[in-house]
Amino acid sequence: MKKIVILASNPQGTSRLRLDKEVSEIYEGLQRSQWRKHFDIESRWAVRPRDIHRALLDIRPQIVHFCGHGEGDAGLVLENNVGELQLVGTAALSGLFELFADSVECVILNACYSQKQADVITQHINYVIGMNQAVQDPVAIDFAVGFYDGLGSGLTIKQAFEIGLAAIQPNSSISTRKLIPEHSWENETDSEAQSHFMPILRTKAGLGEYTDPANYIGTVWTQIIPELSNANKRHLITIKWASLEGFWQWQQTRVIPEGGLLLCYQKRNKDVFPRTTIVSPLSEIYEDGVVSISNATKVINGHLEEPATAFREEINSKWQEIKY
Repeated sequence: MKKIVILASNPQGTSRLRLDKEVSEIYEGLQRSQWRKHFDIESRWAVRPRDIHRALLDIRPQIVHFCGHGEGDAGLVLENNVGELQLVGTAALSGLFELFADSVECVILNACYSQKQADVITQHINYVIGMNQAVQDPVAIDFAVGFYDGLGSGLTIKQAFEIGLAAIQPNSSISTRKLIPEHSWENETDSEAQSHFMPILRTKAGLGEYTDPANYIGTVWTQIIPELSNANKRHLITIKWASLEGFWQWQQTRVIPEGGLLLCYQKRNKDVFPRTTIVSPLSEIYEDGVVSISNATKVINGHLEEPATAFREEINSKWQEIKY
């Protein structure tokens, strides 16, 4: 089961947002979905900075959803102890999510100008969704509803993101999630605000995702082609595979040769859930300290005809069930 936590913040003195409606619509959409038993959702309101790490520690979610105001480079708008505005900067958010990179898979920042935070957090988290401009409140809700309807139907995060985009419709309200004083509005028309708005999906480097055809049963493969500077060095390889019976993971350390590594394993049923592959180069340790190495490794998932590669390995063993 995947856990979702929704963090909502709308401090005193900022424009009112329909966060209650957004959360209610997300709950309703997941409850009516065919895969509802695979999701557990909790919410936290009037969120202060300390409430974020407490929610991550207490719930250990795979999906973190923030809804509220955003201020671009300045950060996200949370509350202090008396309900007033308190900004949390990009660096602080990135550092926090780095600590939970082993459990959090996706972060949704449903707030204005949150692409700034998404660009940085994606260094640690596989998928991060942010907004490139000011977003109208009803449009933000439409996107969230479409996204979670997609997840609830068994789609991948990327596919659910596309459903969210398709759900966005022009709306007559001019309320945005940009930080502006309460009862004050920008001199901007609906069409102008809508024309520039676009949710942005950022993915972590070295991440490969693929969904096999539903009717295919047999050998599937993951090909890993290392960045030249990383060839013949150790990498931590994680393959996650969802099925109707649960979630499974294969995680091992391998030296990836310059010609690439081909990992082959069996698909034994007609599940249409995705496989996700994460490849992380391991830092080399020298006497004078740790030398970090970049990751521009290419990951390709597929089935049937296998690509030519320098080394082929069967990995049908050492899969472990993931207990969320």
